[in-house]
Amino acid sequence: MVILVGDVGGTKTRLALYDREDAANRQTFERRVVADFDSRSAPSLEEIVRGFLAGNDTAGRVEAACLGIPDLWWAVRCAQPTCRGSSTRKPS
Repeated sequence: MVILVGDVGGTKTRLALYDREDAANRQTFERRVVADFDSRSAPSLEEIVRGFLAGNDTAGRVEAACLGIPDLWWAVRCAQPTCRGSSTRKPS
């Protein structure tokens, strides 16, 4: 299972991919890649995430995600039960 994790901030967004494996009733997590992005230069969080996933050949393979998102200029929309959230930067 591939997991996307992220810390989204006003100046920097850090994203990482982890592999989760289940073996002998024990879960292990191995970090595959981590990257930083300038939050202010992107029009949306979606653009940052899509570029990160495409650049790491994982688009469509992420099975879970957890992102810490403070109150930024992006409006994030997510529908349940499967989150296909999108975001847009609010005008200044």
